[in-house]
Amino acid sequence: MPKETFEEILNEMLDEVPRGYDKRVGSMIYNALAPVALKFASKNIEIEELENQIYPDTSSGTWLRREAKVEGIEPKEARAVQREVVFIPTEPPLETRFFSSDGLFWRFIESNTVVCEETGTRGNRTPVGDRLIPDSNIEGLESATLGEIKLVGANEEDEESLRSRLLDALANKKFNSNKAQIKSWAKEIQGVGDALVISLWDGANTVKVVIINQEKLPAEEALINEVQEYLDPITAPGQGEGQVDIGTVVTTESAKILSIDVKVKVKALPENLPLISDKLTALLENYRKDITFEADQVIYNYIGSLIFSVPEVENYKELELNNNIEDITIEKGYVPIFNVEVLPYE
Repeated sequence: MPKETFEEILNEMLDEVPRGYDKRVGSMIYNALAPVALKFASKNIEIEELENQIYPDTSSGTWLRREAKVEGIEPKEARAVQREVVFIPTEPPLETRFFSSDGLFWRFIESNTVVCEETGTRGNRTPVGDRLIPDSNIEGLESATLGEIKLVGANEEDEESLRSRLLDALANKKFNSNKAQIKSWAKEIQGVGDALVISLWDGANTVKVVIINQEKLPAEEALINEVQEYLDPITAPGQGEGQVDIGTVVTTESAKILSIDVKVKVKALPENLPLISDKLTALLENYRKDITFEADQVIYNYIGSLIFSVPEVENYKELELNNNIEDITIEKGYVPIFNVEVLPYE
């Protein structure tokens, strides 16, 4: 229930003072009671904050991590991406440092493998085939080329992700290899943003696990392999060598892309069209993250409201989603990706 404010507490205290005494602002009685009322009000704020911290849906920081730990859930730490590398004609000494075209630094740690010196997802996006430049002259080395991801880089888990895993654990009773348990196991892997579990997808005792990465985009091959190995190694399907029970065969896949072309004509200053396009793209990216694995439709009218929320837009017409003027269904296991085209209002 709402806590009493300073004014409410003070008025209650003044009401207890017998009539006939001076209780006006600045009086001796008022000045004596006001600090007490202020102290009570500040304690009410502290109590309200404490109440928020003891419930998982409102807790934060250390409190949230402690509540998660009680359920056996540990926050996922950041980690650096490891990538394949091709050296011509020979490998340099271990610990040789390189930098890529996007300014990231990499260290050669073992045969055909470099690790990014920056933790997080940025190194996942450095393109395959990017040339690595050594930070010092390496005799005999002609070229170094970045290859595929071996271990996906991941950001430190944010509070909302940790809270989601905790609430899932509390809301869904987890038994060995039930859907809630398999989803929880999949989400334990660093880099997994969410997971969808489809039972009996290919007959009895078969389970498909569809995953997305931390950016709520289709998962990288290395991440798929990591989850597969953890749940049910592909070399021993159904043998109980992973987390799931003996007899359960798991197939791990990445989510697929549902491409959605957003085309709209806006009434605005011509020079603002690129800015409007950028702002709308950013709004749609946030919308995409909100609905991925959470909703089964892209709402046509909601996208219209996003267009109107861009300050530079005076009006719009002829909004189309994939050449239609209706909601778009998102099938299970798909991630919506928006392609924006903003045209002048004619």
